[in-house]
Amino acid sequence: MNRTAELRLIRQWRYFAVALFFVVCFPLAFTLAQEGNGDQLRPVTVKIAGEDYPLLFEGAELSQERRNVIAADIEFLLSDLNKATFVEIGEKGGEFCAGDYNHAVTHWLNIEELERWLPNAMMKYFGAAVKVDESYGLVVCQALTKVYSAILERSMQWPSILKQLDEFMAILRTPERRRVIALDPEKAREMFFFCGMKPWEEDEPYRSNLLGDACYKMRRPSLLEFNILDKFCLGSQPAEAPVCCVLMQEEKTSGGSVDRWPPFVYANNRWHILVLPLP
Repeated sequence: MNRTAELRLIRQWRYFAVALFFVVCFPLAFTLAQEGNGDQLRPVTVKIAGEDYPLLFEGAELSQERRNVIAADIEFLLSDLNKATFVEIGEKGGEFCAGDYNHAVTHWLNIEELERWLPNAMMKYFGAAVKVDESYGLVVCQALTKVYSAILERSMQWPSILKQLDEFMAILRTPERRRVIALDPEKAREMFFFCGMKPWEEDEPYRSNLLGDACYKMRRPSLLEFNILDKFCLGSQPAEAPVCCVLMQEEKTSGGSVDRWPPFVYANNRWHILVLPLP
C-alpha cells in the first residue's frame, strides 16, 4: 500500500478517536434468559413516539424471552422516530404482499427518516402493518425473525465477550484513557486488528486514530449490527469471531450527520478496532 492510500485509511479511521458519549449498558438482549417453559405467550408491544403497538410474529415459534428481546431491540431502533405514520398500501399492494406475509398487511410504517440509522435487515424486512379498527399491529416477518434468531443463538455463546465490549467502548468514549494508550506504542497497536492487509509500520497512525476532537457521539449497536468476522473478510481467522458495527452522529448541528463506523472485532481474547483495506 502506498503512502497516499495509508493516509486515506488513517483519515477514514480517525473518527474512532472523537466519540465521547456512548451508552455502555447493553440491553438484556445480550444475556438471554432460559427458553420458555411452554406457558401461554403474552402479547408483546413496542413504544413508538409515546404510543404502544403490538408486534405480530410470523414464522417459527419463539419463546416469550426471545420475543421480548426482539421487541426491545426494535423499540431501541425506532426510538428516534418522532411520529408513527402509517401509509395505506391499497388493494394492489395488498395483493402483492399476500405471498410474503401470513397476516393481511394493510399499511406500511414510514421509517424513511431513520434510514441512515437503521441496519440493512431492518430497512429490508420491517415496516408491514395490519390495521384493525383504528389500531395498528406491526408484523415481524419470518425473514427478520430468522436474522434475529441466528444472532441470538450466537450471542448466547458470547456472554463474557459482550461484557468485555462494554469496557472496550468505555475506553473509546474517555479521552484521558485514550491518551494514555496512545502514549504506549504496544498498547496502541493492541487496539487494532488488521484483516486482509499488513499492520501499519509506524506508530503515528495508531496514535492519531486514538486522539481527536470530541464532536461526535456513538450510538450503541443493535442486535442486527452484530455479525462474524468471516462475513467481513472471507477466509479470515478466527472465522467465528464476533464483529459489531456502531454509528456515530455529529453533535455540532441540530440534525447531525451520521456515519457508520468501521466495525469492532473480538480476536485474540480481546476487542479491537477492525481495519480493512480500502476498496
